[in-house]
Amino acid sequence: MKKCSNCGVSVYSTNKKCPLCQRPLSKEDTTAEKTWYPIYSVAEARQPNRFVSRLTAFIAIVIISICVFTNFFATPDTLWCLNVITCVLYGWLLIRHTFLSKVHLGQKIIVQVLGLTGMLLILNMLEGGSRWSVNYIFPFLIIGATFLITLIVVVKKMLWKEFVGFIIALILLGFLPLLLYVIGVSQILWAAATSELYAFLTFSGMIIFSDKGFKNEMLRRFHF
Repeated sequence: MKKCSNCGVSVYSTNKKCPLCQRPLSKEDTTAEKTWYPIYSVAEARQPNRFVSRLTAFIAIVIISICVFTNFFATPDTLWCLNVITCVLYGWLLIRHTFLSKVHLGQKIIVQVLGLTGMLLILNMLEGGSRWSVNYIFPFLIIGATFLITLIVVVKKMLWKEFVGFIIALILLGFLPLLLYVIGVSQILWAAATSELYAFLTFSGMIIFSDKGFKNEMLRRFHF
């Protein structure tokens, strides 16, 4: 690096004269560190609170253990502990993955849809009776999650590329209730059809109103 004593500029070149004033440049400073790009301080990544996570897991184990012990020795005729275990496991998932984890918001939403559906499905099976979990809860959870992510993308337009994969996943899940109705798992056609219709309209809106960059991202993800 050479420096012009008249202009005060540093020149990274083999020229002997200053390009501004044409005066001779000083000799190359071999001791000075050459910094071609500005140095930015890298913020330390925040790690999830491991103590709170472990404490939550321990509390969940304690609650489950006490409930199982009490159920088998106090009221062995009814397995009410299965209801408690299901709710505790979902609560642990909610705290660990949604509140303590630093994963993407779209992933949190999808995991909550699957986790809440799984919990309600198990409770429905333990209770017996109508299949309200797959008839109503699952379709409208998918609709709500799809609407939430779509709203986030519309409000914060710069985040569409980050959420495109999660929107596509929810759209595909939106067709699942109709499939469950076809194979006889669910019994309410209008709820399953509503989920399928909302998924179709969301996908159509994405194609019609999206910009070229969004469409290119869709093609790249599907390898067209």
